Amino acid sequence: MDEHLLAMLGANLTEALAAANVNGSCSLGGGNASSGCVNLTSLCPQCFPAYEEESASVITRWVLGALYLVIMLVCGVGNALLLAVLARFREARTTTNLLIGNLALSDWLVAVFRLPFAFDYYVVRSRSWQFGDFMCGAVNYLNSVSLYVSTHALLVIALDRFMVVKQSGSLRVTRRRLIPIFSAVWLSAILLAIPSAVFSKTAEFLNGDIFCAVSYPIWHRRLYQGFTLILFAGEYVLPVCLMCACYAYIGYRVCNRRFPGHRNQSQDRSRRRSRRKTVRLVVLVAAFIVCWGPMYSFTIIRDFSYDLISHVSHSTAIVYVLDGLAMSNSVISTVVYVFANDNVMKHVYNLLNKTFFGRLVERSGRGPNASATRRGCPPTSSSALGTPFSLRGRRQSRNAPEIQFMTTTV
Repeated sequence: MDEHLLAMLGANLTEALAAANVNGSCSLGGGNASSGCVNLTSLCPQCFPAYEEESASVITRWVLGALYLVIMLVCGVGNALLLAVLARFREARTTTNLLIGNLALSDWLVAVFRLPFAFDYYVVRSRSWQFGDFMCGAVNYLNSVSLYVSTHALLVIALDRFMVVKQSGSLRVTRRRLIPIFSAVWLSAILLAIPSAVFSKTAEFLNGDIFCAVSYPIWHRRLYQGFTLILFAGEYVLPVCLMCACYAYIGYRVCNRRFPGHRNQSQDRSRRRSRRKTVRLVVLVAAFIVCWGPMYSFTIIRDFSYDLISHVSHSTAIVYVLDGLAMSNSVISTVVYVFANDNVMKHVYNLLNKTFFGRLVERSGRGPNASATRRGCPPTSSSALGTPFSLRGRRQSRNAPEIQFMTTTV
């Protein structure tokens, strides 16, 4: 379903597709002249190393399926809560939290729009795409956009933290600079992901299975190899080096921080907060390196030295593991910047209390207006529509209780 599926079918699948002029009505591995299809197995035997015979084991598929379900649940709910907190509470909209909001949005898009298709493709149907050419390109495109947004946002966060520690106020990410930065993060990701949509293709095998992958034409071989190198260097190696350098400097400064005067509890709390924030951001970077490094490395080997992996057994299971590892980065990120962040969780509790759980308590009969609600009377708290005003009759005594009326607006 993505560009890495090419590794399961062989490095020369692109050449076979181009030579055979495969279209949506052709079947891989067979065909006839009248239909315009060519027997790709005879044209390029090494392109299809027992594709129909090799399939992932049931255990591998179910493990991957369980992982996908966890990712969809954790990332779908957790990132939605974070985005709701940022929209609801102004005090939560710090510069770092707004930058992390980009990560949350990209992970949420993957959990909601990419992983359900991946679950059906890899787990339910065992590599058979049933959603047409357009959705094949759309899902691959969304997956690439999410990856690049995460990379760019992590890099911007690292550079901002570096400027804060270095006390370079003129270069810090301020509220005024957030919109241009957000635009650059998303626009660059959208442009870089265009090839994933343009070159996404589907083709049908004789057994009826349909594969969906990013397949570049043979005459673009050097072009896509160069594009692969640019992505590997610009979207993985360079950002990782910059982030590691930034956090190494931040860690050194935080651990050797000196406060003026005598040490007190306020200074200790400030030091602990700085360390916790730094540790969380370092974990995000470490998770990105560990989860996406193997997939990037596999892509380089696939495009430039396929002979090294062409005879490796269980290649399908390997790609399943790599895809699951890459997707697990979203779970780790969500746990770190949502569930392990006390400040964010405090706002999450407030959000839930003011919305869903607050209404449950009111309806259960434990709220202050529960008895009035059961009698069919309108609530009398300050949350009701209208404002009270009083009328005091001319003959009303000074000690008589004040009569209040409630005005409502339509």
